[in-house]
Amino acid sequence: MPFPKGSTAPELISRPAGSIDQERSDLAGLIEEFSARSSVTDWPEHPAFGRLIAQDWSVLAYKHI
Repeated sequence: MPFPKGSTAPELISRPAGSIDQERSDLAGLIEEFSARSSVTDWPEHPAFGRLIAQDWSVLAYKHI
């Protein structure tokens, strides 16, 4: 179901920032987790774009990191 104009999907709302060291550590862990996923793994549905394949998720990650 699409979100009303001007609203944000709950999955896309960021959390309050922690210390820079904690943020760096969290990011490194997420990058490791992302890169360890198989391209044939069932990837999660994106709240705005729907079903994406591994290559699509990779492009999104590349553009946002």
